[in-house]
Amino acid sequence: MNQKYDRYVDTLALAIVLWLCSLLLVGLVILPLFGWAVAVYTAVGFLALFLFLCWGICGWQVIKER
Repeated sequence: MNQKYDRYVDTLALAIVLWLCSLLLVGLVILPLFGWAVAVYTAVGFLALFLFLCWGICGWQVIKER
């Protein structure tokens, strides 16, 4: 693995852990109130949100280093 990108793995791991923790929220709040379809869309939306934030943070760090 390329050494200069090793530090960004932590940001990706944090995003995935946050998404996994948000699944508990989706399962306890969204699923009983709105059903399976909305819960699945919400979970996928959270995943997209966290990955977009991760991409933005990592991109900002790369730009700042240059």
